[in-house]
Amino acid sequence: MLDQLDQMFQGKAALKGLTFNVVENHEDKHLVTGDEQRITQILINLIGNAVKFTDQGQIVLAVDLIDQTLVFSVQIPALVLRMSI
Repeated sequence: MLDQLDQMFQGKAALKGLTFNVVENHEDKHLVTGDEQRITQILINLIGNAVKFTDQGQIVLAVDLIDQTLVFSVQIPALVLRMSI
């Protein structure tokens, strides 16, 4: 899922002069037990809006594991949006 999002947004961000990075701050690659399709769609919407409304700098999709909960954060220069699963 994260590789798919990375591939999807690298080019879109680059067209606007932005950088897009995915940062995984955990070891386990198979932690999502929820509805992967819905989670992916939510992240596509959040990242898409970040690209659309960011004029300069970097967009980061960070994935952390906090107390057995995956936390996805979309970070732009002035804002951080978080979603916990």
